[in-house]
Amino acid sequence: DRVGTLFAVSPTVDTLIATVRGKGPAKMRIFFGYAGWGPGQLEQEVDSGSWAVIDADRDLVFSDDAASVWRAARARIRVDL
Repeated sequence: DRVGTLFAVSPTVDTLIATVRGKGPAKMRIFFGYAGWGPGQLEQEVDSGSWAVIDADRDLVFSDDAASVWRAARARIRVDL
């Protein structure tokens, strides 16, 4: 499934298999885990300011330096005073 114009997500191994066969995306980031919210919970948390939401870009998503990603992401947070 496409996420905006830059990214896509897949809950299956199909993309991983395609990548191994040389037919998948040029770059990939794999995440394992689980997070669950009740109906409307995430939207309510975002609306209440519990999450800092920023626009993603390739440099943030695919950086090999986790520390610089967090610094760059924090620098992009807009705060309304």
